[in-house]
Parts: sequence; structure tokens; C-alpha cells
Amino acid sequence: AFLSAYCATAWLGPAAAQRVFGDMRWWTITCGVSAAGLAVLIEKPSRRQELGVYCASRAVEAAALCAVSWGWVPTRVQGWRHDVALFALAAAAIMHCYHAERDVFRSKYLNVLDFVFGNTGHGRQSIKHVGSLAVLANPPQMASPTPPTKAAEKKEC
Repeated sequence: AFLSAYCATAWLGPAAAQRVFGDMRWWTITCGVSAAGLAVLIEKPSRRQELGVYCASRAVEAAALCAVSWGWVPTRVQGWRHDVALFALAAAAIMHCYHAERDVFRSKYLNVLDFVFGNTGHGRQSIKHVGSLAVLANPPQMASPTPPTKAAEKKEC
């Protein structure tokens, strides 16, 4: 429902703004497209922050492309991979929070990070990486169920 409402509002918003204001200019497009952000109110409150982070990354990418096409970025800098530097900073922030403040992550994300980084050494605040390949190649053995004792069988009767 969110995606449908978002796309429909993004396409129909500028047309509605043009009908209201009478002409199509940059500010009518901005007003019409920004109304698509209201579609987030349809989504569950627990997912709104995740959608915000995803949309923010797309907005930064669009702003960077506009800055390049408008000539605001010098040509000698345009070939650099700034996205790699931003990814490295974001990964460093995630690893720092994983190391120092594990309670900031939801359990499903924490399970993924535990699998990727290894989950030993948290009590000592010295995380040691346990290779994920070793975990996959040698899964932990399940304990075999113990047969019930004769005393437990007599109690059931």
C-alpha cells in the first residue's frame, strides 16, 4: 500500500499543483512531489525509520547527480568515488555501535551482525571474529534427547 500510494502521489502531485497554481514551475513540482512523503503515514510506525533511511540515501544520490549536472562540482573531483568513502564511514559507525552499544540494534539486525562479525568477547568488550565459514561448515551438533527414566514414566501413569 505504501509503495502504491507513494508512486501515485509522486506522479499526480505535480499535476495537481499545476491545476491549483495555474502553471508548472520548479516550486510547483517541489510542492507536488514532496506530498508523496505523506504516504509514509500508511506504513507501520516500526518501519517508518527504515523507510526514512532508505529515502534519505536516494535523496543524497539525487542531490549529488543534480549538483554534477548543474556544474556545481569541479570536473577534477567528479571521477572520485565518494560513495565508497561514505560507505566506509557508515560501516565504521555500525561496527562501533556493535562493539560498544549492542543494545541499540533490534534483535533481527543483531542476529545478522553476530553472524557476520562473530559473537564472542562481548562481556570483555573485546570482540574476536569467529569466521562465518567455520560456523557454516561445522554447524553445532544438536543434543540428542535423553530417554525418559523409569521414575518419570511411573509419575505419568
